[in-house]
Amino acid sequence: MRMNFLLLITLISSTTYFQAEKLFYYPQSDRVVLVDSAVVNKGTTTLKADSIVYYLKKKLLFAFNNVTLVVEQDTLTGDSLFYNLNTKQGVSYNGRTHVEKGYLTGEKMYKVTDSILNIENGKFTSCDLEPPHYFFYSKEMKVIRGDMAIVRPLVLYIHEIPVIYIPFWFFPVKKGRKSGFLTPHFGYNSYLGKYFRNISYYWVLSNYADVTFTLNLTERRGVQAGVDLVYKKYKRFDGNLNLTVAQEFLPMKRRWSLRGYHLHNLPHKFRARAQLNFVSDKTYIEEYSETPTEWLKREMISYLSISRSWKFASMNLLLQDTRNLDTHSISTVLPDFRFNIFNVSFGNFSSYGNLRYLRSTSGTTDSLATRSVSNSDVTMSYPFHLFRYINVNPTLSFKATLFDRDIYGNPNYFRWIYSASMGIGTVIYGYSKFGIGPFKRFRHTFRPSVTFSYTPRKDQSRLLPFGGYSVVNPTKAGRISIGNDFDAKLKSDKVINLASINGGVSYNLLKTSKKFSDVSISMSVLPTLPVKISASFTYDPYERMVKSRSYRLSMNRSFQLFWEGDTTDLRKYSVRLEYQYSRVTGFQPSSRMSMVLTGKLTRNWSGSYSLNLDPSKFKIYEQSLQLQRDLHCWAMSFRWWLRADGVWNYDFKIWIKNLPDVKFKKSFFDLFLPH
Repeated sequence: MRMNFLLLITLISSTTYFQAEKLFYYPQSDRVVLVDSAVVNKGTTTLKADSIVYYLKKKLLFAFNNVTLVVEQDTLTGDSLFYNLNTKQGVSYNGRTHVEKGYLTGEKMYKVTDSILNIENGKFTSCDLEPPHYFFYSKEMKVIRGDMAIVRPLVLYIHEIPVIYIPFWFFPVKKGRKSGFLTPHFGYNSYLGKYFRNISYYWVLSNYADVTFTLNLTERRGVQAGVDLVYKKYKRFDGNLNLTVAQEFLPMKRRWSLRGYHLHNLPHKFRARAQLNFVSDKTYIEEYSETPTEWLKREMISYLSISRSWKFASMNLLLQDTRNLDTHSISTVLPDFRFNIFNVSFGNFSSYGNLRYLRSTSGTTDSLATRSVSNSDVTMSYPFHLFRYINVNPTLSFKATLFDRDIYGNPNYFRWIYSASMGIGTVIYGYSKFGIGPFKRFRHTFRPSVTFSYTPRKDQSRLLPFGGYSVVNPTKAGRISIGNDFDAKLKSDKVINLASINGGVSYNLLKTSKKFSDVSISMSVLPTLPVKISASFTYDPYERMVKSRSYRLSMNRSFQLFWEGDTTDLRKYSVRLEYQYSRVTGFQPSSRMSMVLTGKLTRNWSGSYSLNLDPSKFKIYEQSLQLQRDLHCWAMSFRWWLRADGVWNYDFKIWIKNLPDVKFKKSFFDLFLPH
């Protein structure tokens, strides 16, 4: 029968509890020895071990074998431990403790104060396996609770193999946003040669802002420094400002970029948006950016926009600067002001309109020209029903435009013009009295309509187009349109669209011959289901021939499989397939097929494959493969793509899941691969 000894000794401020299978008390040395399942508890401190020696007056604890020390929320395990309850200092041997995002072990762990911990031959990892897949090793560590850890040196081991060595490092350990150095990375670039990037310090300025200072060292170019300011306050403002400066040595040259954005909710519900985008030369981004999509940007756009919306209207004021890196052209908008009035109704009568003033300077640095234009549009309509079933919608529009000059250079050219239209249509329904299979009933919706448009002829020979405002051509034409929808109601009362067929033809009264336009017909089958079929045609009524045709088949389907009968291993897959064929008279027919397949390959592997090709020529335009693997505490992704011109690329990345900043990318492995 197990025997428990419990000794209560009242001290100055609290009570110390002892528990063990065997307990020995030596009054001469004021010492308590606990053997077998020993426990000592005082306040928020609990110590468990195979055996414990406790000196009552000195309040010293010695614990041996299977030691566990719990102080408030912190837990430390080890082989042996010495601890002073008065000073709360101590040392453990082969100790292990859980810290934020991982586990910390050390051959010797010294608790200097409540906030400082010194460690000899320490290791840190977020992997909970033994032995871990990876760990960071340091001969000397100093951990300041709620602040940072200082180490020298720092070595990353993967499966006991050293991978990275840094002679000195320190990093934050407190929760939430914290100041500290970020993880650097190194690699190879055809422009820069070998590089050491992201030597960065992250500085928390306040609850609303932080700034990152970065230094990049390159073999062939020199040094690049950067400052990145990020700020955000909920429902008030949000922004970023990034400045980089590169000092190149061969040849000696200084290059730079200034980029940023700002969003701000102003008083009285006004909203401001701003963007900065300036570079010193056209190849700076291509040579220094690590993002391929950035290399394709050939226009640098900066702007300031102030907007406001009401229930009935909205306004927007835009100032914008656009610079083309290839042509060196410049376009500056100062300003572009728009005021839009939404649809305002009085009974059946409704009206909407807009006002705009645009002033722009464009050209090159050697030749710049400034132009301006003012425009107003008003549209009014009065829809009504004729004989209850016929919808009539007359519309009248006015456009007034003031150009800064005409084609002869005379100032203030004014043009106004109106246009009118009349639309007449109806909707006719037909229901079946029977059903087939899963269908209870069928419905056919027939929508015929006739529209007539008129714009008078007006002399606009002096007009010099600008800002999207140009000559308005006269119109005197009618159009007949017919729409058909075929629906079915299932026995579950769900309604699905089986097919839609639409067509139309126009008649231009201003033409002297061939007044009818081509007849356009479009149709779709099962547009609401995962498998869709659509087609479109144009028919020339004078040549009596089909001028163009296009067919499209698309499928988007998701499904699940239980792997090898194991219902716990559920695999999800999705397939998206699209095929399109088009043919226009006088041109070679073209076809295009694309496919995207995604899903889980195994419990830990997932992937996707995409293909874009011309099936008639079996020419592949682009294909890509992406794989991702869960490696317990690590994750890995691989992406490969190939273009029709033979250009291909790959991207490989492996990172620690709990420490996403610690990752290896393609650039790291480039150091060991031939170029």
